[in-house]
Amino acid sequence: MIGLLQKYHCGSKIVLCILLLGVQKSAAECPNGWTRFNDSCYSFGHHDVTFLEATRFCSHYNAYLVIIESDAENKFIASVLEELNSNRHWIGLTDEIVEGTWKWYSTDKVANYTDWYPGQPDLGGRANCADILSSAPYAYHWLDDDCTSKFRPICERGLDTETSIVGK
Repeated sequence: MIGLLQKYHCGSKIVLCILLLGVQKSAAECPNGWTRFNDSCYSFGHHDVTFLEATRFCSHYNAYLVIIESDAENKFIASVLEELNSNRHWIGLTDEIVEGTWKWYSTDKVANYTDWYPGQPDLGGRANCADILSSAPYAYHWLDDDCTSKFRPICERGLDTETSIVGK
């Protein structure tokens, strides 16, 4: 709030009035190093970690492994990965609880949108976590992999998420 003092003459008395003006909330922005798409912010990890380590890494920043809900979002992620020239990244999808039922790790909701490479998922109980692979012939489609494999995380958070680092 901003206070603005103004003098008004009311007959022989001087009245001081404070006019309170509401300040509009500034447009939501992503933290430094994060990339905005629609109403989310994304961070593309620089170090290879297991799926579980990736979920912990993201939660450190009040975020979660990416939940890809549309073709537009998937194409956005692929375009950033292409710019980064980065090969393999975890997304937040797993069928670890029920084989063949792919759910988003952070919400436990069944995926309505997927972009599996043809023939994927193909490794059954040996591979319960999903990643994006950029190299040919996969071209940014999704694969199922062993959750103990090490790839870079893609973290997502809402625009209005607090920026404090959890655990620090």
